This record gives sequence, C-alpha cells and structure tokens, in this order.
Amino acid sequence: MDGIVSGQVKGGEGMIKKTTDYLEAIVMDLLRETNKICKMSLSLEVANELNYKKEIKANVYAYDKERLIGYLNIFAPSKDAAEIQCVVHPKYRKMHVFTELLTEARRELEAFKIYELLLVCDEHSSEGKAVLSRLGYRLNHSEYQMAYTPCESLESYPGVLEPVTEENVKRYVKGAKDVFGSRDFPYELIDNFLKSENRYLYLVKMGTKDIGIASYSLEGEKAVISGLGILKKHRGMGYAKGMLSALIKEIRSACDAQVTLEVDSSNEEAFGLYTKYGFKIMNQINYYQ
Repeated sequence: MDGIVSGQVKGGEGMIKKTTDYLEAIVMDLLRETNKICKMSLSLEVANELNYKKEIKANVYAYDKERLIGYLNIFAPSKDAAEIQCVVHPKYRKMHVFTELLTEARRELEAFKIYELLLVCDEHSSEGKAVLSRLGYRLNHSEYQMAYTPCESLESYPGVLEPVTEENVKRYVKGAKDVFGSRDFPYELIDNFLKSENRYLYLVKMGTKDIGIASYSLEGEKAVISGLGILKKHRGMGYAKGMLSALIKEIRSACDAQVTLEVDSSNEEAFGLYTKYGFKIMNQINYYQ
C-alpha cells in the first residue's frame, strides 16, 4: 500500500495509513459489522475517481495490528471544499480513532490548499452527531436519500436525451453554468465523468434546442441521479417532469439497479416533484461544517 503511517490507536498497536487505494472488500466488511452491532443501515458513497486531483490520498485507514477498525474517505470534486465520510468499529470508539483519521485527512487536504470541510453524518447516528458537536462542527444542511418505486403517473417526454461526449461537452458546460451558476457547480467533475465507465451525462433536448442537463452514476446496486436542471428560459413549462421520466426510463432500459437520488431537505419544489413521481425517503444525511 502506497501510504504513510502516523498516529497511535490508544490501547493497541495501532496505526493510520493514508493512500490513493480504496480497499473495498475490507471496508465493506467493517461497514457490515458496524451496522450489525449498531442495528443501523449506514452506507458509504466512495467516488475517488471524481476527485479533482488524482494525487489526493483520499483513503485513510486505521488499524489495530492487522485489523481494520476505522476508515475515512475524502471527496474533493473541486478546490473549494471536501466532503468527509467515516466509519469506526463500535468497540474502538472513544479511543481517538476518529480524531486521528480526521487529523490525517486535514493534513492531506491542506497540502492541496483545501481548508473547507463538510463532514457527513447519518441522521440516525446519535453518537456521530455528538462527536461532531464536541469538535465544534455545526449542522450546515441536510439531504434526503430517496429511492424510486414504479409509478404509473410518470409522463412521456417528447424530447430526447443526448449523451455528452467530447464533441458536445461545451454545450453541456454552457447548460451547467445556466442551471447551477459558476459558483455552485464543480466543473472539474465533467472531465472525470467523461472518463468514467459508470457515469453518464446527458443534454436534455426538445427538437433542436438544449433545454436542460441530467446525469446519473452506477454505484454498486444503485443508479444515482444527480445534476438535474432545466435552463432558466425554459422553466415553468413542465419540462422537469418529462426530463425525470426520460432519465428513469433510460436507466431502467440499461440496467436493473435501484434508482435513487439525493435532494436538499429545504428544496420543497424538487422534493414535491420527486415524491409525486414515485420517490420515497430512505434516509436523511446531515452535513456539518
């Protein structure tokens, strides 16, 4: 493993390793065991290939001898901020494992001049929320994780979804700027999406006109919708319903994955649209700053 070693797990021969390698099998074993003990259903969304700098050692592991007892992932799609996810085995909590992992993550991000952090915490993790509070983190916002159930009310869409390629990517960038604004959209992601084998970008068209953008990614057994938006001058015409319908049909024709998405809990308009067309809340994720 290409990494560095530092820190000490209190009460054991522990170490922290930081690397670009994601050891999925042992991380999933840790997550399953943690969920079983805590009677929870925590999940990890690891997307290292989308980090704007491939050199970022986005995976930080805590070991007690040969046993993995903690894992932290860094998601830095742009130079502005990074999201942090972490899981620590219940038997090793209150032993400074999380703080050691977070310290290493901070050091790594500071090397790339990234200082703004958003720490991700499941709504049902009372212990996680308490730890973040003690460390001085405060709730920034919450998102609902929603899953699609077949819905007869989905409308047909007379337009088309045009896959984004190197030939039309400039049109997609133009649309993204219109939908999200230059400050809110991590444009570094676009190139990484195009190079990925399981991430898909689309231009939403009506006739010859681009009216919106959409995307989804395959993450294990899930197809995660993201980046949906209608261009400003085409809003209020009912296109969002058709776009959502077309994207769901596109996904379901390509794979059997569960269709999911995340929506800001304060975005009542989007939440209302998704619930109307078959999406139901699975979980709530909180972001602390």
